[in-house]
Amino acid sequence: MPSLEILRGAFGLDGFEVRRYELPVAQPASDTGAVYPQFPNLEPLDIGGNAITRHSWLGTPVFAPLTLRAGSNTIDLDNAITQVTQGMRMVRTEVQGRSGTVKEYYSADDYAVKIQGAIISQHMDYFPYDRVRFFRELLSTPGAIKAISDYLLLFDIYELAIENVEWIQQAGIQNTQLFEISGYSDSPEELLEYVGDV
Repeated sequence: MPSLEILRGAFGLDGFEVRRYELPVAQPASDTGAVYPQFPNLEPLDIGGNAITRHSWLGTPVFAPLTLRAGSNTIDLDNAITQVTQGMRMVRTEVQGRSGTVKEYYSADDYAVKIQGAIISQHMDYFPYDRVRFFRELLSTPGAIKAISDYLLLFDIYELAIENVEWIQQAGIQNTQLFEISGYSDSPEELLEYVGDV
């Protein structure tokens, strides 16, 4: 007895009809009737449209590298994931006898930025103590920290005012220190002075 008939009998699938579909096969790009044209081998580009120049320890390309700088201290974060949120400042006024509220928009609020990542030691049995300590000192610097990232440039973010840093341990993993940074966008003083003179 074919397996399909056994399946129908066991699970009551007699009323179902099984149809088989075959995926179209890619054809040469020169063929005008190609279903899936084949593209030439293209080099991957980062988020800024530039050729990839940085790679992780595993050899994978880094598409959105992030560099944080405070004074002369700099750290490159190749595996950081950045989340940007912007709220709007508004006044909501309740009007008696009317559903909802009247909104008055004033301006856009600061960007809230969250950065999640990991500091990893190349050696499985060693904790990245020196890098974690260096990173902690960099984040403890008073004032805003310069953020160099093509992704953050999309939102005109050049500096971050750090509000909170969370250090997270992982059970069973010795060579990795997870972190989560929360803060707000900050404008360089030079830019504010320039805008103020206009």
